[in-house]
Amino acid sequence: MSETEYPQDWDQIPEYEEPEGSGGWGPGIGEDLPLVKWANLIGDKIAVVGFQVLPSTYPKDDGTFGDYAQIEFIDKSGEHFLTRTSGKAVLDHLKFRFEHDQVPFRATVGQKPNKSGTKHYNILIGAESKT
Repeated sequence: MSETEYPQDWDQIPEYEEPEGSGGWGPGIGEDLPLVKWANLIGDKIAVVGFQVLPSTYPKDDGTFGDYAQIEFIDKSGEHFLTRTSGKAVLDHLKFRFEHDQVPFRATVGQKPNKSGTKHYNILIGAESKT
């Protein structure tokens, strides 16, 4: 997926409505999409066409519960997939895009090491919006 240009034209990207009763927020996602692990997408160019941010059912190290995002994207072949992340940088990026009506958008999936180099955090690089 990573060595070609961004996936298909914006005009072909479907729009979704916010999921009802999900307890989350976001423009929504399609149904019955194949799940791809974030780690398998590193370096790939994708088009984020929908997402929803939901409360996590898994506690963090400090015992609190955060949020996670389910992200619908289109790969270079035009196929729709779903990935998930609880990475704060990605959640912040999605929130900004949603608040500024910049979904869908194109980006490259990435990871960066933390300051100590012991863990990595998920990021979206070079995002370009439809608007």
